[in-house]
Amino acid sequence: MINPRLLLVGSTGRVGSLVRLAWTQCEPEAGAVVFQTRGSAGPGEFKWDPLQSTAGLDDCLAEHGDIDAIVSLAGIVPSARQHLDLDAEIADKLLVAAAQAGIPRVIMASSSAVYGVGQKSGFAENDPCSPANDYGWAKLKTEDRCAKWRSEGLEVCAIRIGNVAGADALLSRVASASAANPLRIDRFADGRGPRRSYIGPQILGQVLLGLAFHPLPLPPVLNVAGARPVQMEDLADATGAPWIWAEPADGAHQHIELDCSLLMSLLPDMPMEQSATV
Repeated sequence: MINPRLLLVGSTGRVGSLVRLAWTQCEPEAGAVVFQTRGSAGPGEFKWDPLQSTAGLDDCLAEHGDIDAIVSLAGIVPSARQHLDLDAEIADKLLVAAAQAGIPRVIMASSSAVYGVGQKSGFAENDPCSPANDYGWAKLKTEDRCAKWRSEGLEVCAIRIGNVAGADALLSRVASASAANPLRIDRFADGRGPRRSYIGPQILGQVLLGLAFHPLPLPPVLNVAGARPVQMEDLADATGAPWIWAEPADGAHQHIELDCSLLMSLLPDMPMEQSATV
């Protein structure tokens, strides 16, 4: 990958950091990726806060050369104290900057949370969205901003990402789990735990590169996860961490799964059957 160039926005966030690490292990052509940061910029990095200056992206192009695509993994995490409405504002400012700079393609992180409560069959991109929490509504507002700029001629694909291994609620607690403080997994009426669509950071990194430089136009929205959903108890067993069953809280949902057949048709050679932790 010599000619195309990519800007990763949100490279220091939970998911962005994992993707960046994955890319250092199987890095694309040297210099092909520029990493946006809001702190001090090192080699291959560019300091920029889209909320502060949409014009700042021009400085990135002046310093690093033309950018062919932006992947944005920036956003407000559900546990953050910042107002979730900032998520849509960040997206809007970023898209303004991309349009002004003449960058033709933006891949914007959304979430499976836009679909709402689970169903036993995986959610497809054309299924109706009815978020069950404020985070899901915030991501749906972000997608609305994407649609606005899409109508202005900017190619924007909102990727509805499932659980990312290492940035998820279960695996992020593995290191602190012990016999005295085991992981707790909800047990539902069928005797099984939650079932979720997962993707590992290495495969996610490959998917993002494949989409960023795909030769054909991307769909407006796209589910991104591994081909096979994962049972939480199986994932916990795979880590070797101690865990126990717990009574589900009111409103807990057993099934939140994604139908990723569209993604696999776009990237047929991608190893989407691999483990969620890869």
